[in-house]
Amino acid sequence: MAPTFLLHYLIGFKNYGCEAILRGTVSILRSSFPGCRILYATLSPESDRKALSDPSIEIVDARTPRHHPYRYMNYGLRKIGLGNSQFELPLSEDILRASDVADVLVSIGGDLFTIPRCASPEALAERTYTHPSLTLANKMLSEGKDFVLWGVTSGPFEKWPDAKRKLLELFSSATLITAREEHTVSYLASQGISDNVRLFADPAFAMDAGKVKTDFPQTSRSILGVNLSPLSLKSCFSHPDLSSFASQHAKILRDFQISTGCHIVLIPHVHDHINNDDVSYLKSVWRNLAKNNADSVTCVDWGMGAADTKAVIGRCDLLFSARMHCAVAGCSIATPTVFFGYSSKAAGMCQFVYGSKTQHVDVSSDPSLILKALIYSWKNRHAIKVRLNAKSQFLKSNSLSAGTCLKSILSSSSSTIKGVSCLT
Repeated sequence: MAPTFLLHYLIGFKNYGCEAILRGTVSILRSSFPGCRILYATLSPESDRKALSDPSIEIVDARTPRHHPYRYMNYGLRKIGLGNSQFELPLSEDILRASDVADVLVSIGGDLFTIPRCASPEALAERTYTHPSLTLANKMLSEGKDFVLWGVTSGPFEKWPDAKRKLLELFSSATLITAREEHTVSYLASQGISDNVRLFADPAFAMDAGKVKTDFPQTSRSILGVNLSPLSLKSCFSHPDLSSFASQHAKILRDFQISTGCHIVLIPHVHDHINNDDVSYLKSVWRNLAKNNADSVTCVDWGMGAADTKAVIGRCDLLFSARMHCAVAGCSIATPTVFFGYSSKAAGMCQFVYGSKTQHVDVSSDPSLILKALIYSWKNRHAIKVRLNAKSQFLKSNSLSAGTCLKSILSSSSSTIKGVSCLT
């Protein structure tokens, strides 16, 4: 009998990266487990149900009630300077019911278990670590069920002692950990966790592209696709002035246009609150660029979804992306891609795809170095595309192989990875 999977923990499809992970994971599980039941826990149940348009995927509301007493108590603790001691919000009733019927919990959050690089060690030294995924995983493990960390970037945790203790204990108990880049494999191995860890391409590589349904610019000029993220700035700088950075990024792109004569297409990948909203930030960049030549820049509207956005990216000659899953979409469709990274996951993914970090430039880099990296990739875009064309099918098949590995493990009588051969 095919197992029942509970997929947890995504913020929802307001992040196309989350959508790509979910759609890719569903393809992988259905390929390896025909007839399996899939429960998808999300913080945006109404909008995700509409966007999915797939009644065979059962939506689970992961939201804790807005007016739960612990929310008010935690707010009070922060106001009086005791924010390090927080009450853990309980799991939703829907999640608890879903966990009772599920056989396997699959944590599909990707980079849930990481610590922002700008986080202060002093601020985290005494802070208690809590997370719904940790609570749910421990519950299901205590019931003898399987827990899988799926397509993850994790660690290092040295800045946060309580997080390190709890997470490494959890990771040691996981049925399987599929890491999406070598940094995670190496870090976990350094902490004595390797028997249950395997390296596979990110599940988003298994998501097929959709169709270009928007008014794509009709131009004879080559096209640079651009994704920029305010979250990247918040992750790298203390209290960044988004307006100032929008002007700075627009200047880099304008100088690039002068050098190459390209058309620029701005591509949002997340539409969330102001510090994590590509749409508003890219509109600010567009206003700066359009002052000089509005006909040479297009801003893609929000709402087409991850698969159709991937198709738009496929029309570009080069992609410059701050969001890692926007970059994954580019690489998987063989669009030469520059990772404009702000986290270890971007650098690790660049290394995984290209075998080096040549196509990676840090968000905190000097503007002149960012422009130099862009021009270098533009000049070499044809050679880069040849390399990606040769590798894109491997990336998709390798992503699908994670399902084959999981099936081997779940089929073993001891439900342990030791001694089980998995494709990598």
